[in-house]
Amino acid sequence: MASTTLPPLPIFSALSQHDPKSTAVVHSTSQRTFTYGQLLHDVAEAKSNLLKEAGGGESSLEGHRIAFLVENSYDYVGAQFLPSSPNSVYLLINEMRIWN
Repeated sequence: MASTTLPPLPIFSALSQHDPKSTAVVHSTSQRTFTYGQLLHDVAEAKSNLLKEAGGGESSLEGHRIAFLVENSYDYVGAQFLPSSPNSVYLLINEMRIWN
């Protein structure tokens, strides 16, 4: 389990009210499914990893500009829920490939 907890925001409260074993995301290409329990765990773990990379606690990201380049995948969905810190700028960039 991730050591970082998610903030008490309405979105996380709403997500946690779903059955943790019910499907939250279906990856359209591979048809892999991910549950609400997995999603909440993975978002908390990603937040914990981000804070470690930044060098510390909740305030370590304050005032920073943070960008994520993520392809269309389950990780993109999770990154949308990754909470940002106060006074920081958070940008999610979708890596979209156009095939001819």
